[in-house]
Amino acid sequence: MTTLNDPANAEAAKVVKATLEEGERSEALRRNFADAEWDKVRRAPVAAMYVVASASPSGPIGLTKEFSAASEAITLAGKGASPTSLVASAFGGGVEKEDFEFLRKENRIRTGC
Repeated sequence: MTTLNDPANAEAAKVVKATLEEGERSEALRRNFADAEWDKVRRAPVAAMYVVASASPSGPIGLTKEFSAASEAITLAGKGASPTSLVASAFGGGVEKEDFEFLRKENRIRTGC
């Protein structure tokens, strides 16, 4: 059994410790927001994408392609950002299906469709 306290594992222990510290800083950032605020942080870029894509006359297939491309861009931004940044905390795991579902429901409520 290897242990992180073993001097032979000093480099691995350093990497593990740094990763855990980044995770703790990311969690601390998330805790600065109430759940409703965090939902807004996560849904604002998705809502902007939804509005732009919905305004396009590209039809259902084009709309799906635009959603996919924009979702990929948001995901790449989250993965490429500093691990302790707001962008990485919000989108490091990608855009979640529930964000799209929420926007679809909100749109139906406002438009009656």
